[in-house]
Amino acid sequence: MTRLLAAVLLSVLALIGPACGQEDGAARREQEVILGLLGQAPVEENQFTPEFLAQVPLAQVEQLLVQIKSTIGTPEEVRPTEDGYVVETRTHTMPVQITLDEAGRISSLLFRPPVQSNASIADIAAQFDDLEGTVSYLVVRDGEVLAERDADTPLAVGSAFKLAVLALLDEAIERGEHSWDDVVRLENRHISLPTGLMQTFPVGSPVTLHTAAALMISISDNTATDLLIDVVGREALAEKLGVDFALTTREFFFLKGDLETRDAFLAASPEGKLEITEDMAGRPMPALNPNLPLHDEGVEWYVSARRLCELIDAVAHLDVMSINSGIATASDWRRVAYKGGSETGVLNFTTQLTARDGSEICAVLTINNDSAVTGTTPTSVYASILAALAPRQP
Repeated sequence: MTRLLAAVLLSVLALIGPACGQEDGAARREQEVILGLLGQAPVEENQFTPEFLAQVPLAQVEQLLVQIKSTIGTPEEVRPTEDGYVVETRTHTMPVQITLDEAGRISSLLFRPPVQSNASIADIAAQFDDLEGTVSYLVVRDGEVLAERDADTPLAVGSAFKLAVLALLDEAIERGEHSWDDVVRLENRHISLPTGLMQTFPVGSPVTLHTAAALMISISDNTATDLLIDVVGREALAEKLGVDFALTTREFFFLKGDLETRDAFLAASPEGKLEITEDMAGRPMPALNPNLPLHDEGVEWYVSARRLCELIDAVAHLDVMSINSGIATASDWRRVAYKGGSETGVLNFTTQLTARDGSEICAVLTINNDSAVTGTTPTSVYASILAALAPRQP
């Protein structure tokens, strides 16, 4: 689920507090701090504000820095940009934003995914094959496949399945069955777990379809997703995904917490699964079991890379797809549409890009593994291939 994707990406992206422009002296100090973080000396608590460490513990910062340094190597230069800095090494560039308080402590810090310098699309795509786990990817530009591996094999994709929900909603609106400003009411059966905000809304809250769709895509709101699944229909969603049975996010979390129900669900036919989920709708959500195995086979959404490209191509024009640009650098493109997803042992990135020269690109990476997927290397490779695909400005 995307709730867990945030935790995966925290190994690459860590942002606490606002960033702002600085005077020249302060900028030099910030550059020195960035070089220090990426150097050999260990980090210490007194380098950060208490508010920062309350959000990102020092151990997590240390783990982040180890991963980054092992990916990019030794910094050769830290140069200022319009919105922060760029760290340059022999092999990578990495945008960074940082803010220091009056005592020189780090109050905010954001590391963007490192991008490989001067690497070809073929060389970068070959690195996907070195990633641990079952890996599928597809890179297409104007209908031409630039790189692929098992692109027709359905793998667990976490919250990326929400692209199908949005596609169905858009089709229903195009047929005149709904409009974006239609109002639906939040019900108990829609209340899921985070990621999201809508799970905190009072039951009965009126929500427009556009608001629900915007939350579903931009912050992967699970409760908004389940409300929209009610609108578009479970059977239609299963057909759009190409699966026998489509779970709601609440059902996903329920099965993660109730092992007996999960076992019954996995053994059931599609008709039996429907009966089980109808029973689950009237029961309180069980506590999530921290000892559950990684990625329960069958308790997920299984979609091929090729189908994900088809889904995001169909909805990329919608305004809700422009809220969150994901891993791509939005300024490199005319339009960026993104949806990802994860749970422990699952990671997906799906991006549709319109270049300034009008070319259309889709890039999908999915990893399934029997251990947790470490986000730094896959994210860096994926970000590098997006950067390599961006047409260079004259």
